[in-house]
Amino acid sequence: MKTKSHLLLNSVLLILLSGMIWFASNYPEQLEAFYSNALYPLIFEVRSLYFNHFPFSLGDITYAVVFLSLLYWIKTTDWKNWLVLLLRFVTDFTIRMVKEPQAMLTRL
Repeated sequence: MKTKSHLLLNSVLLILLSGMIWFASNYPEQLEAFYSNALYPLIFEVRSLYFNHFPFSLGDITYAVVFLSLLYWIKTTDWKNWLVLLLRFVTDFTIRMVKEPQAMLTRL
């Protein structure tokens, strides 16, 4: 029974998305007016409500967390095994690119 309800939900969502794509392709001016006059101001207000409380950029915090995570990963990684895996990947990829370049490019 669960698969039938999922199939029905997916079908309804597919129809809705198809209708939205059709509307966006046939009425771009109305879509732009709706986005710039109604949707974007709402998004901006909600975003400002939450993010104006911080005296710093949350992107800077994201960069710091990524950088610290990378440092921790470098400190705790067994470099010999990591380098062997990296070299295997690079050589395997290079060999496949030389043998069948068109097939590899279509997969990317």
